[in-house]
Amino acid sequence: MKQKLIFGIAAILFLNLVSCESDEPVGKWDDSIKLSKKEVNFSAESDSVIITTEGTWWWVNEVSLNGKMLDLDGIDTTKENFTIEKTEFSFERKNSTEIFISMQPN
Repeated sequence: MKQKLIFGIAAILFLNLVSCESDEPVGKWDDSIKLSKKEVNFSAESDSVIITTEGTWWWVNEVSLNGKMLDLDGIDTTKENFTIEKTEFSFERKNSTEIFISMQPN
């Protein structure tokens, strides 16, 4: 009887752990701030784009260029306006609903 109880508890714990798995990546959410553009392509010339949002409470989690994540230490991306300046580009949150991205010629 004791062996059946231990097996039953182990089976329940195992099924509980298996049921927690998901095919969705961690942190993947719907577009809750309603971006005006989800993907932007720039030309080789100097180029820029303005992206608007309907939501006002958002932040930048990561910026990467050519597959390399850029260091955002010291930049408070929750503020209403901030700028991320790099040699190749500039990312500016102008206000709570507007993003301006400019790329240098390459």
